Amino acid sequence: MKFRVPFLFCLAIALPLLGGRYKLNIDPETKQGYVLQQIKQERNAAKKIDLLLAFAEEFPKDENLPWVLDLLLPVYSDNKDWDKLLSTADRLLALQPQDHDAAFACLRAAEALNNPEQIRKYAALAWKSGELVLDTPKPKAAAEVAAWQQTAEQARNLKLYAEYAVFALSKTQDATKDAQKREEALKHLEALNPRSVYLLAARQTTQKANQSIPAILDGLKTDPWNPDYLAILSDHYMRQNDLAKVVQYSGRLIDSLNSHKPDSMTLAEWTSKRDRYMGHALWMNGIISSTLGQLHQADKSLRAALPYMRANPKLLSAGLYHLGYVNYRLAELGEPNRVQEALKFNRECAALRGDFQDQAQKNIVAIKSEYNLQF
Repeated sequence: MKFRVPFLFCLAIALPLLGGRYKLNIDPETKQGYVLQQIKQERNAAKKIDLLLAFAEEFPKDENLPWVLDLLLPVYSDNKDWDKLLSTADRLLALQPQDHDAAFACLRAAEALNNPEQIRKYAALAWKSGELVLDTPKPKAAAEVAAWQQTAEQARNLKLYAEYAVFALSKTQDATKDAQKREEALKHLEALNPRSVYLLAARQTTQKANQSIPAILDGLKTDPWNPDYLAILSDHYMRQNDLAKVVQYSGRLIDSLNSHKPDSMTLAEWTSKRDRYMGHALWMNGIISSTLGQLHQADKSLRAALPYMRANPKLLSAGLYHLGYVNYRLAELGEPNRVQEALKFNRECAALRGDFQDQAQKNIVAIKSEYNLQF
């Protein structure tokens, strides 16, 4: 689990409630200040985007530009407009190179475009962003230490994820078939971090686990709803960072577990296996659907996962955080009743000690402020 845990943890922790991460300094006597006030008050999503774009074009040197660019990132992410996300995040990172959330968004966009050159470029950028965060001195004020530690942990996970993204290029079909291409891909990882744990693994492993995957895929042809096969494939594609296939196979696993029990198993045996697989499948499907911007699917899976997550505080904390995120985004996209759901899940998350507690508390304040809620 040493190689999978950092990826899963990074995936869960690095998805922020994008927007509102930068503070505004509005001068109402200026044109910039007037436009910023319009942006804050605008409730129509399309009009708000137009105002943001107009501000970014007209005031490219304004001190509030990071706030504007940050609000555009989730728009492009939800629309899967990866090129615009990259160009917007590039501008933001030019102003705020330590913004590890924007760097992570760039890397995920490059992976979605399946462009090896861009993956290497943004992995290096993300790794450097993480380094800048870790170079930040520990604050002297005790009240600020916890937030600093959480940010530092996110930065370490971002660096690890950046290394994994480059490492994954050595496991593509072409690289797997061509030893020279695989070695070239690993040299890029070595250039990024010669002490990377993934580089050590690549040099030492025989990759026996991967050899069984073709046989399992072949087995699905005759037994398409085999829960063991589907669970193995979900986990395999998670390690391969093929998130679309994780959603596909974890979704099929959930459907399989909701079907009638196999005749070869007793009710007790099937119930035990179903419970063992179901919670993890729902959690994984929900977290990754959230990451991919598949908001309704994420909401459905994570709500169903809640009873299974109650016994695991870490999974529960991440699940509640993402439920708060997807309901916030759905509210922004035209489902106003979701605002209360976003608040509810963030409050539950904020009541749990863990990695998401501080951010959930900030999200509650931000949502109440944005929607003028007094309770």
